[in-house]
Amino acid sequence: MNPMSTYLHPAQKLKALSPRKKQLWVVAYVNQPKESPVSQADLNQAALADVRTSFEGGADAVVLINEWCALDELEGALASVRARFPSVKLGVNYLGDAGETYGWKDSFRLARQYDLQLVWTDFSGVDRIEERGLMDLHAARDSKPENVFYASGVHMKYSTLVDRTKTIEESALQAMGWVDGVIVTGPKTGIPCDPETARRARLAIGPGYPLGVASGVTPENV
Repeated sequence: MNPMSTYLHPAQKLKALSPRKKQLWVVAYVNQPKESPVSQADLNQAALADVRTSFEGGADAVVLINEWCALDELEGALASVRARFPSVKLGVNYLGDAGETYGWKDSFRLARQYDLQLVWTDFSGVDRIEERGLMDLHAARDSKPENVFYASGVHMKYSTLVDRTKTIEESALQAMGWVDGVIVTGPKTGIPCDPETARRARLAIGPGYPLGVASGVTPENV
């Protein structure tokens, strides 16, 4: 048997998620504000409402992300959503903790446990950043479920490159192969990516490799 026969290019994986060449993945925050804790049932209901509204509005997929909530609360909401919507395209972004600051380990575990099609992590690990230690790229790749589309970022918001001269082109090229989709962002939540940044990343990785834009995307600027 040809060992390469099972290989799927990331563009093929992306097409399996949706036939649309340009896809819209809605990020649904599972929030637990520190000043006003809410019950797990309330978190679940809010997540269900977000997912329902997103797909009614034309989303290709929905990614649940924790902001102020703990891992078990994120998992509870995810379990509730998957039980209610067993066949929709779902993903997760666990932001990490002291034990694993990049979040890939539990994100991949949740993907296996709840039949998720997507994992998105903020930091791909190809950039050395002051806010995180070194990431074991080989361990992450070995842990990734085979059928999951894994997207992650370069030159991400809220990160400071150790090498301030490193270009978006170099980072995007390094991420290819480690991730299925390269993500670029604006400087912070709600601020859109500079179109020039997206253009430079696209030129570097070529027209056939998946590229995504996060933060500040609106119906007007998409």
